Amino acid sequence: SLTHEGAQIYASASRLLLSIEGFRHEVNDLHQSLKGHLVIAMFDTTITNPECRVNEAIESYVREAPDVVIDIHVVPVNEIEKGVIEGRYHIGIIPPQRRSASLEYMPLFGEQMYMYCGEGHKLFHHSGPVSDEDIMAQRYAGLTFSSPNMEQGNALGLTKSSAASNQEGIATLIRSGQYIGFLPEHFAKIMVANGQMKKLDNPKFSYFCEFMAIHRKSPKPTRVVQQF
Repeated sequence: SLTHEGAQIYASASRLLLSIEGFRHEVNDLHQSLKGHLVIAMFDTTITNPECRVNEAIESYVREAPDVVIDIHVVPVNEIEKGVIEGRYHIGIIPPQRRSASLEYMPLFGEQMYMYCGEGHKLFHHSGPVSDEDIMAQRYAGLTFSSPNMEQGNALGLTKSSAASNQEGIATLIRSGQYIGFLPEHFAKIMVANGQMKKLDNPKFSYFCEFMAIHRKSPKPTRVVQQF
């Protein structure tokens, strides 16, 4: 493991490399050329959302800037915000909670979240509306980090019996038949159609999640970022 001094050197070297990348972009801007790296950080499972057209944006962007190398990272919301502020990611695509004064926000799309249970769960064959009391009595699986999922769970008074770092982890816990949890409707759709999950009929246990693109206000985004 790194010594205390080694950790300081590592952090300084990381900042240096980010500065070199920023310098490279500034030089390219002076020459009016779209070259370099574009690093995008996204929250997971958005690819199955028909409202998420990031793939179309990339297709259009590559036609305009064929020499730019695009890197995509799928990471938790809090890590995306922190990474964009620090300059590790140029653009983040997240469902924001509290807005930072150092970031710009651009609305993109949304997704509907519902509460689900898996095959084998005691509520799976329940017909009709499910009462608040019946839902609150179940084991609940939620995300491990600050997010709309955590915010909604806290507002409803749900206590996590288990947790996951992404939506796929939540889906795995739900499919065990031992937990209920929130999932995006578009992501759960195929599992519902296959009889592996069921949406719980109670409008109180649902919410709409809006996604936005974020980037740093300062320093001013390079042309590579602005074009995207």
